[in-house]
Amino acid sequence: MHNRRLVAYILDLLLITVFLSICFLFVPKTKEAKKIQAEIDTLSEQYRGGKMSATRYFMEMSHVEKEKSEKEVVKIGVNGAGIVIYYFLLPLFLHGSTLGMKVMHIGIVSKKGKNIVLPLFLRTLLLDGLLSTILLLLGIYTVSGKFYLSFISVLVILQLLTLIVNYFMIKCRRDKAGLCDFLSNSKVVALS
Repeated sequence: MHNRRLVAYILDLLLITVFLSICFLFVPKTKEAKKIQAEIDTLSEQYRGGKMSATRYFMEMSHVEKEKSEKEVVKIGVNGAGIVIYYFLLPLFLHGSTLGMKVMHIGIVSKKGKNIVLPLFLRTLLLDGLLSTILLLLGIYTVSGKFYLSFISVLVILQLLTLIVNYFMIKCRRDKAGLCDFLSNSKVVALS
């Protein structure tokens, strides 16, 4: 079962990435975005050329990344909306399955009863990156520029750790329950 879940997760990740990439094709690059990318390129060249210390490079990049995120807040919001649509709303209509899960003939069910709204929401929040997206949006307005890159790094590390712990729990446990199964009081089952 863990192989089917892994393949379903990879399929879902590919589908949502393609969907969001197509959406972002219609968002034109602004002059500000090009200017910020030029700043990033300049900083990287200076660091690689030995003209800037690692500490200064990190601090400068932190400020530039915050500026970039401030300019891309709509894009980050669209990303969050895509996560909600694909990992929460779609499975509500597909009886607990994403498209990848449908292909692999598996689905999510609640351990307590028939209502899967709360389990789906908790799984979307923790496993599928919605919590990270919400925290990123909040961090844009609350985290200082000099700490912003560290903040983003922590979010990425926590999301990766969640995925890794979830995977190894599914792979190693006899009942094939992952971290998100426990936290959302749900389980993934084979569909007939």
